[in-house]
Amino acid sequence: MPVYHFIFHAYRTWNADHPEGYYQHGEAGRHAPEPRMGVYRNGIAQQAPMEFSTDQQQTLLKFFREICTKRSWRAHAAGMNLTHIHLVVSWTNESDPDKVKNRLKNLLALLLNRNDDRVGRRVFAKKAGDRRVRGMRHLNFLKNSYLRNQGGLYWWEPERSGDGRSV
Repeated sequence: MPVYHFIFHAYRTWNADHPEGYYQHGEAGRHAPEPRMGVYRNGIAQQAPMEFSTDQQQTLLKFFREICTKRSWRAHAAGMNLTHIHLVVSWTNESDPDKVKNRLKNLLALLLNRNDDRVGRRVFAKKAGDRRVRGMRHLNFLKNSYLRNQGGLYWWEPERSGDGRSV
């Protein structure tokens, strides 16, 4: 069963002038900050940067769990803050991880916009991160340390026993 850690950044929160650098859609790795490009991109942007309030984080978590239940995926954990969300999810079929990631991202954006009575609002940046979870030790690190320290809402699936499911 594949288990993945997906990272979705809020729209326009990692601009080219971000102090830690930025990511360019279609290019690998993080680039050094480029203040002039940041000013240019801010000038042509048609929407304000998106930030996830506490209420929106709670809504995203609710939708994440509902989506997983409806698709027979397993929601393992979530860690969120103002600028991005981390989700750990697994599935039992042979679905491509990119398809799962994109479907989850699109549904979360659609449902959050509906919940907030907005139409067509960009919620997430184009690029989303994904990392395959390498085993129980990695999963436990994500659940018990990394996601807990994101600075916002944190949730993890309670441990199961005797249900025949394992990572």
